[in-house]
Amino acid sequence: MPTLEVPPQFGYVILFNLCLVGYYCVLRLRVNRARWTMNVPFPAFKYAVRGTHARADEFNLILARSEDFIVECVYLLPLSLVAGLHQPVAVALAGAIFLLGTAEIPDDDFGQVKHCGVLAILAVLGHFAYSLLQEGADEGGGGGGGAGAAR
Repeated sequence: MPTLEVPPQFGYVILFNLCLVGYYCVLRLRVNRARWTMNVPFPAFKYAVRGTHARADEFNLILARSEDFIVECVYLLPLSLVAGLHQPVAVALAGAIFLLGTAEIPDDDFGQVKHCGVLAILAVLGHFAYSLLQEGADEGGGGGGGAGAAR
């Protein structure tokens, strides 16, 4: 049975993932507080309707930020866990860049920094996949499973 070696620095990756979940909880609390203070009932409306709600645009922005973040977490969380097995410190730093880019800073251009963090995690994941494939080829496995594998 194959074993999985987890590097000691993998704890940094786990901390990054805890921060992802924690920040999502903060965003959801902001949505709930905005529903209460802006008088947007739940579940009657997911988004506030202009003309019906006085601060509809402001509420919709808060809700959209929360939803965008969860969409990003759906792929980022598992990718970071797998890539973190290969280079945990690099993945944790890339995750910190992602979280920094998601912070609500008035300069909208700064929000694009989060994509650098995602690309860095994808690069580590690609390198990990390549190194695993190279390791398999060096051992003579070559991936197997093809038409001539049973010979």
